[in-house]
Amino acid sequence: MRIGRHTPVVVVLIAVLVGAASAFAVPAPTGRASGIALARAVQRAYQHVRVQSYAEHGFVWMSAVEGKSSAFRWIYGAGPSPGLYPATEHAVLALSHGRLSWWRDDLTPAPCPTAGLCARVPVELVAEAGGLFYAFGGAKQHSCYAHLTGTTPVVVGKPVWFVGGDFKTPTHSGSNELLTSTYPWSKTQSATELDTIASGSHRLLKSHVEIAGPTGATPFSYSASYGYPARVPPPPHINLCA
Repeated sequence: MRIGRHTPVVVVLIAVLVGAASAFAVPAPTGRASGIALARAVQRAYQHVRVQSYAEHGFVWMSAVEGKSSAFRWIYGAGPSPGLYPATEHAVLALSHGRLSWWRDDLTPAPCPTAGLCARVPVELVAEAGGLFYAFGGAKQHSCYAHLTGTTPVVVGKPVWFVGGDFKTPTHSGSNELLTSTYPWSKTQSATELDTIASGSHRLLKSHVEIAGPTGATPFSYSASYGYPARVPPPPHINLCA
């Protein structure tokens, strides 16, 4: 499981409102021994990964306005939210022995559904040792950075993979292994995660997570694919707004 992916609803409103929530406790591993063993093999593989990229959809919903009165609002791990639109993430994680050194996440908003007045601005998020930051734009071109208040799905210095939840027996799909686990997502929700793992390297390739709640609650899901660049890119240069 990706660290932070079982975080309860978290909303961050920049220049409007600030909110945060604490992470749900990591459950001890239960279930099939072969599933737990594979999850631990992935954990060991992360010790040798220096950089990872991922593209993800369905995890972040956002709105952003840039101008005389700029504002950025986002929510992650909660599904559709009124007034927000879905974003596709393209992120890079720099790692040291399985722990996060820095993170850059480019949020690309979904296109406007109709013609007319509609402005949807991309936003870049950064987490590094110096703190959390955001800028309007993306990695290639963006505004100056401002401090990001609230929380992010990943935390500098923390592992990006942990072994927790209830695991099923892995199955095979070609040269890959499929690992299914379930775990608490919040006090009222549970998650079922399907990970596609390379058999030889035990590197995570894809994830799909289904989140369900009590009867009557609207379920949601998100999916991600992962890559492993040959070189670690330089960390983002943080030029703070005056």
